[in-house]
Amino acid sequence: MRRMIAWRRALTAFALVAFVSACKEEPKPKKADDEDEEESRPKPAQVSASASSGAAASADLAAAVANAVASVKPGGASPALPEKPKDAITLDNGKNTVAIGVTPEGAAKLVAYDAKGAAIEGDKVSGTIRPAGGEAVSLKADGSALSGQLPKLEQGLTTLELALTINGEKFEETLDVPEGGTKALLDKPRKEIPPGTKGPNGGTVEVIGEHIVEVVIDEETDDLRVYFLNDKLEVIDVPEGTEIELNIEDEGAP
Repeated sequence: MRRMIAWRRALTAFALVAFVSACKEEPKPKKADDEDEEESRPKPAQVSASASSGAAASADLAAAVANAVASVKPGGASPALPEKPKDAITLDNGKNTVAIGVTPEGAAKLVAYDAKGAAIEGDKVSGTIRPAGGEAVSLKADGSALSGQLPKLEQGLTTLELALTINGEKFEETLDVPEGGTKALLDKPRKEIPPGTKGPNGGTVEVIGEHIVEVVIDEETDDLRVYFLNDKLEVIDVPEGTEIELNIEDEGAP
């Protein structure tokens, strides 16, 4: 009886040792039959092929959105248009727009835009700029801009005649530029007079530089008189050494 119990204990111990050893053994290499069986089973990628296609489409969409966002400036601003020349004023004939800047030294630079506001490449724009009574200066293209060197601006106003061809169409404008260049046209007048203000002689009141003047036209004789006014719109003596040059355009004239 004792021998039977000892034999069973030995058998149980052997079984436990065999079980622990089996747990510690490394996985056996797959047999060929096992590999065939694994290959015959649907793989996760194969099962989710449609899902993978959807993910790829989403990735493409995300990339497109990222590219669109990259082309927009921070803050949601639209892509920047080509920069206008410094201190440029805008001329518009209804079909095209030209932004032109002229320095006191006579350096002229302009950029032309189409009706949609897109800059027109310089090779599609050509022409000249000429001071009234002077020689025309050819404008040279540099990317989207054209530039030319005029003589130094004279005191008072210099009338510039712009003659361009933009995409085969003529663009001709005249602008009067003070000796301070186009920047002087953009500067806010130191004195402001409400539009339509009438002077003591019934004429139109304007601000020219630092002066307030009243322009009166006699309808019977067509004589034109200019009066200088003080801040209270009272007539004063003409400041010593002051000269005024007026450019009058008559829309009814040919």
